[in-house]
Amino acid sequence: MLFFLAACAHSAQAANFTTQVSGNWSNPVTWGGKSAPGINDSVTIAENITVNVDGNWNCASLSVTKNATLFIDYDGSFNPDTLTVSGNVLNEGSLKLRGMLSYRATEIKIVGLLSTSLE
Repeated sequence: MLFFLAACAHSAQAANFTTQVSGNWSNPVTWGGKSAPGINDSVTIAENITVNVDGNWNCASLSVTKNATLFIDYDGSFNPDTLTVSGNVLNEGSLKLRGMLSYRATEIKIVGLLSTSLE
């Protein structure tokens, strides 16, 4: 029982996730072999990398660095892809939104490109 409680406590701890290669948010390879970031994690999309949000995801904070792209698409279904950020969002790269980005940030700083589409 003690092992189970320790394992649960460990999995709830916040971590820092930085992309290693371009790919889908859900793909562990995108994050260097780790699982995808979760609700308590801080996320950085590294320079020259594009991440496609595929599904409904949460994170604690989001930073899109220079020359990086975060793409949230809408495939025409009744359930658009969604990224919910509970903390700050910093965009120095490109946010491309056809899905939903929701946030409860105390600060949102957009230095780079923000494009939306209603296709």
